Amino acid sequence: MKTKWKIIISVLVAVGVTGFGVYSFFRPLAADTETLEKRSLTISFTEEGRVVPLEEYEVYSLTGGEITQLHVEEGDEVQAGDLLAHLDVSDLDHQLRQLQAQLVSLQGEQAGVHQEPYEASITSQELQIQMAEQQLETIQTQYGRMEALYQAGAIASTELENARDMLESAETNLQLQQEALNLIFESHQPIAGTDEMYRGQADALRAQMDLLQSQKEKGRIYSPLSGTIAELNFKAGQPASPSLPLMNIFSASEYEIKVDILSEDVLHVEEAMPVEIIQSRQGQDFIASGMVTRIAPTAVETVSPLGLEEQRVTITVEPEGTEDLLFFPGIRVDVRFETDRFDDVIALRKTLVFPYEDGDAVWVVEDGRAQVRPVTTGAETDREIIIESGLREGDVVILNPQLDGLNEGKRIAP
Repeated sequence: MKTKWKIIISVLVAVGVTGFGVYSFFRPLAADTETLEKRSLTISFTEEGRVVPLEEYEVYSLTGGEITQLHVEEGDEVQAGDLLAHLDVSDLDHQLRQLQAQLVSLQGEQAGVHQEPYEASITSQELQIQMAEQQLETIQTQYGRMEALYQAGAIASTELENARDMLESAETNLQLQQEALNLIFESHQPIAGTDEMYRGQADALRAQMDLLQSQKEKGRIYSPLSGTIAELNFKAGQPASPSLPLMNIFSASEYEIKVDILSEDVLHVEEAMPVEIIQSRQGQDFIASGMVTRIAPTAVETVSPLGLEEQRVTITVEPEGTEDLLFFPGIRVDVRFETDRFDDVIALRKTLVFPYEDGDAVWVVEDGRAQVRPVTTGAETDREIIIESGLREGDVVILNPQLDGLNEGKRIAP
């Protein structure tokens, strides 16, 4: 009797298992699907850019000397023409007093005596020429440094022009001193030409005094524009050097964005090209438009965060409509460059496409059953790819090609 029940139970279990297997085989598979519609797809790339002021100057001193007074601090707002710093020019004052004394002495000589020993006049004038040559050499060296800074874009043209004026004054001074010596040689008679000689010497002294006065005025440093003080590199009591910037001044009214892109990407970028500027703050993206205004003519070799050497080109972007963006010098933003656009196309996520035979395919639903559909692919982005043939608008694709139980002919639940 027990054996009979065991047989009955075994048969029932076998029938149940078989029935469940048959049910499972014919039961429709639940799968996420999507009905295809034609749409637009843009090809783009995004790079990080840095915000820089449109108007920015590095302030240099045109003469050396200790900074006796510094009238600004980093972050201060200044107006064009505001006094920024004083340099110690006491040595120039000393030289000026010496020249003034020489001029008074010369005028006394001219007034009192018109006949002085010829040799003494020559010696005195030669000393004046030596002093003028030394001053010219010093100013030529300073001008060379200022010209190099201007070529590097570190100083404004007005600062270079001031340095050039000082150089021309020094050259004129030397010429006047030499002419004064020539007058001495030409005046073979101690009496003839005495007034002209004294006048030439006096003019030479005045030229030296004018040059020193001009150098002295350079000890007062003024702001070249209205803006904000940044990168204050010196403190009161420290020596200033014409080769090092004292500070940086930028205007906070206008900015531009510098973006370093890969050299292969620059082939798809052109001036006046529109771009998107993206700034992420507090978990939210703020977007503004912009336009490419300049493409650097050369590439620069850089090293990526992974240690790979890259060739990159600097692109300048002018922001537009940045009311929602927070801009200040040095802040980083993302810049998206749209290099191509395809309208009225079928596009899928790349994860839906898989290798099939000698090409690619996707899973589709035909008459309620899963089918493999060979496709031809085209242009792609990082996430999506265009289907050039094999699919059409209205087709239903399966969104998980790796779904368990997915086979050709498998019924798909509606």
